[in-house]
Amino acid sequence: MWLALLGGLALAQDAQPEINAQLYRPPVAATRTLWANDSQTGDDRRFTGQIWTHLAHDPLVYVVEGNRIAMLRDVWQTDLVGGYTRGPVRVGLDVPLVFIASGEPGSNAGLGDITADVKLRLRDGSEGGAGLALAARAPLPTSTVDGLGSRGAAFEVEGIADGEIGSTLLVANLGLRWVPQQTLEVFDWGPALHTRLGLGHEITDGVGVSAELAGQWALTDPTARGALPVEALIGGWSRVSERVSLRGGLGWAVTRGVGAPQLRGIVGMTWRPGGRSEGGSATPPPDPPAAPAATDAPDPPAPAGATP
Repeated sequence: MWLALLGGLALAQDAQPEINAQLYRPPVAATRTLWANDSQTGDDRRFTGQIWTHLAHDPLVYVVEGNRIAMLRDVWQTDLVGGYTRGPVRVGLDVPLVFIASGEPGSNAGLGDITADVKLRLRDGSEGGAGLALAARAPLPTSTVDGLGSRGAAFEVEGIADGEIGSTLLVANLGLRWVPQQTLEVFDWGPALHTRLGLGHEITDGVGVSAELAGQWALTDPTARGALPVEALIGGWSRVSERVSLRGGLGWAVTRGVGAPQLRGIVGMTWRPGGRSEGGSATPPPDPPAAPAATDAPDPPAPAGATP
């Protein structure tokens, strides 16, 4: 047993995985969900800004001959996210800052993988019917933190569908995440299918709750232990002004795959330059000022000497 434990510790110190076990991706333009992407792209020719802070406990754990080795025990990360919309296209950039990444190898901090993001709206569902969109992400290998960055080219593509029933928005994502293949202790890490299901219910104007399910299935070793991480997430939002909204939620692992933490906490703030409410509906313009009421003009004075 001690030899197995020492061997696992040697693995943790000398063969740290070159993977990104941070599966959570803050959405650039979603208004009612914390993870799932909806089909909306935001207001035309407008910038948006977001800041997300999230904590994850035990996102990457090995079990070697019954011995538990936490490669990543606690991760505290903040994402600075910006987006710009032009017509049906929204482009975005996600800059992750890792303040704490602790585990058996020790503690670390630094920069994560900076990610470029683009979405193309195919059908606008805000006026009724289903909304459809395509999205793509390209993480750049900029990470300086072990276990939170891929060492090579990676990309994600996904299809997005959503629809509104009353005050509830239903969202579904299905896509492919391609990352360099690497053999871990538990399975072969590599390309995977990912899916997200979510709903956001607006309780009152600018206030609502959400529930989501997100997971991925490794294509390189689909039957291995750890190849199917699934996570549940509940949250909510509240608009504190016309331009600023606060958001937050809690998540937990449904299955203990690589990247699904025992517990996740998320807090975010979204800034929008007006024109669209956090619930996703357009903010109506103010009514034009009413025209002054017409009055009857007085009769002109009669000429002198005229008989009335």
